[in-house]
Amino acid sequence: MRFRWYRKSSRAACVTMTATRVAVKGMDIETALTLTLGKGHARNPEMISQRELRSLSKDVAAALKRIEETRRCGTGASGKR
Repeated sequence: MRFRWYRKSSRAACVTMTATRVAVKGMDIETALTLTLGKGHARNPEMISQRELRSLSKDVAAALKRIEETRRCGTGASGKR
């Protein structure tokens, strides 16, 4: 049996929830990803391939980078009025 997401948006939801867990709870990406996959985003999370895990980890790291850049831009612009 192949690994399957529930919906087309499940991958994006998984990346977002993993990034949130890393940012808010201070977890590492792998632990947060394992926890997120077990919360109902996939039909059979135990069948996920190593390639898909690496891809998800890269996407989470990119999302965290975007969050950090947005946060920095937002804090610097608030003093300029």
